[in-house]
Amino acid sequence: MRFIIVSALLALHCLFVPAFAADTFHGQFSATIPGGNTSCAQAAQSLALIFANAAPTATNIVGKCELDTSFTEAKQTYHSYTISIAYDANAPVSIYKVDFQADPIWDTAPMFTSYASCLNARANQMTIFIRATGLNPLTVSCDLSADSLNTSYTMSIAAVGESKSYLFQMADLSMTQTPPTGLQDSAWMAGIASDLTAQGAIVAAHSGITTFYYATQSLIYSSSILEQFPAANLCQSQLDQAMKIVAATGAKHPTVACRKTNALTALVMRGDFSNLTIQSDFEGGSPVFHSAAECMQARDEVLAQNAAVGGFCVPSSNNENFYQVESFRISL
Repeated sequence: MRFIIVSALLALHCLFVPAFAADTFHGQFSATIPGGNTSCAQAAQSLALIFANAAPTATNIVGKCELDTSFTEAKQTYHSYTISIAYDANAPVSIYKVDFQADPIWDTAPMFTSYASCLNARANQMTIFIRATGLNPLTVSCDLSADSLNTSYTMSIAAVGESKSYLFQMADLSMTQTPPTGLQDSAWMAGIASDLTAQGAIVAAHSGITTFYYATQSLIYSSSILEQFPAANLCQSQLDQAMKIVAATGAKHPTVACRKTNALTALVMRGDFSNLTIQSDFEGGSPVFHSAAECMQARDEVLAQNAAVGGFCVPSSNNENFYQVESFRISL
């Protein structure tokens, strides 16, 4: 029996709650920001002023340069400032922060492989952040990723206030076993962005197999592999069955396609699937057929006997030279 994972979603946000004394909150915020245009001390004062304007209830605001460093990458020297802001307030100042860091369980490809690429993306991401959250960024950082085997950077954006939407990520699980093949996968990723936008999301970026998007809550949406076939024509000829299966999940606008892998052809699917499980097996005792053509002739009858929502003719699990009907059901 096989179960197909159809979602990999993760919220990418956190709230900083400052420590406080009995009567007054004593809060602190710190970040490492790109430097160089002004001194670290001047940058700290400027950041403190921005913080004060965004948090009018805070008092005794002090910006401090904690660290002024420089480094060289690709023959270019960069400066970075680590700045802290201490403040007092009657209540915690809400700070919303997002990190463009893919979940390593699904996606290990870094979004930024150089400091320069992260710096160059800041302006666009700031624009999207403002539109999606309704907040003005306090800091936009490009921090070295500690968990990466190779040099990579994570962009972080922080702002004072309550966000009207949050950053989430969706891993395209159909890509975990199907290597990128140029325009085919570009079109597929564009389709994901279009689908998420149709659900009210604001798509921020793509990285590896991950799509980052802003929404008021995590969306019911996924992309994964439904089945794999030894030949492309066997996949293409059964796309109608794939649509029956994904439609049975209640998805409003599902999409199915055949994608060539190294040795097989994967039937991939994407859509706003509900929290149901697509379950497949040979339950019901599917007969064994000598050829794919013979199996295709008997497929619909076998599916009806098994009360399945759909199914495919696939190589037998016991002998790949023969074929059986794989039946699919939808369960809670």
